[in-house]
Amino acid sequence: MKFKYNDNGKLWFADEFRVGRTNGTPDGDSYPGTNGNDKYNGLAGGDLIHGLRGNDLLRGGTGGDAIYGDGGKDTLYGGADGDALSGGKGNDIMTGDTGGDSFAFATTFGADVITDFNATTVVPSEHDVINLSNVASITDFNDLVVNHLERDGRDLVIRAGNGDTLRLEDVRLRDIDSSDFTF
Repeated sequence: MKFKYNDNGKLWFADEFRVGRTNGTPDGDSYPGTNGNDKYNGLAGGDLIHGLRGNDLLRGGTGGDAIYGDGGKDTLYGGADGDALSGGKGNDIMTGDTGGDSFAFATTFGADVITDFNATTVVPSEHDVINLSNVASITDFNDLVVNHLERDGRDLVIRAGNGDTLRLEDVRLRDIDSSDFTF
């Protein structure tokens, strides 16, 4: 285990972190999460961040980060560059920010929101993707559109059954196609 000091002179661990609020380093860091309400800020580098249980605020920063809320009502921010985000169980809010982000879901994910899904870019490195391969009730793009997708004001809502919903804020139906999803 590596011991380091943050900018305020407080001791923290580069490979393991204590409960509470933690800032990362310019390098890729790994945060295992706790059962409490964690606040992690990965800063730079490709970080691996877990929230576990609790209502967590997890930020990746620059670099391609992998951020997992796991359980609880979590808020996930990817930051710059392409990030992988998964809220896990619970009602989560996810923002990928810039870069081509991927958002993964599994059956019993809860009532989640993606605030900035980018379905219209012509720049491949900015194209976001939603992974529904572990959502048992949705089999392919046609099934999604015909049986699970609806418009709600300015948003699209995916209803996967048993209370699982995914809201895509400010996304129009005509903007999505099969390249925005994996099944």
